Amino acid sequence: MSPDRGTAHASITGDGELSACGRLMALITLTLADPGPVTLDDGTQVRHGDISCLLRPSQALLLAEQLARLALGTHEQNGGLW
Repeated sequence: MSPDRGTAHASITGDGELSACGRLMALITLTLADPGPVTLDDGTQVRHGDISCLLRPSQALLLAEQLARLALGTHEQNGGLW
């Protein structure tokens, strides 16, 4: 991700969800942040707000696995460059 296009971060949230067995399960907040304006084709600039969503631990693990596979594949395509 280029430094001018935003950031992504995750944290354990205070929110929870009851599991099927009645236990409170912690959730993970994934936030995609856009730190600055985006210039459209017509030259106007727009600013997008942060986007956040709550993930169950199982969803976060699946996303992490997908991201790791994509990162490793891109690393190989780039001739070993990170």
